[in-house]
Amino acid sequence: MTRDGIKIGNRTYVSHRIREFKNRHTGIKGQGRRWPVYYNPYEPSRVWLYDHTVEKDPARSPWVPFDFKCQHLIRDSWTQ
Repeated sequence: MTRDGIKIGNRTYVSHRIREFKNRHTGIKGQGRRWPVYYNPYEPSRVWLYDHTVEKDPARSPWVPFDFKCQHLIRDSWTQ
């Protein structure tokens, strides 16, 4: 995770909630500040950060979406 967002390959993903995770330890041994991030290679416009610390809170979802920063520049469907 960088100050701009989550970088995967040449893509940067952003969210208004990034400040919640930037300098916070995950609490997972050996992970430090590296949060688990999941993505679907067939839908590269969004990734999800998994916040395991809120799993037991029914009012909050542990999945935090991050959107592709340059999505507004893509007018067509995603291709390879």
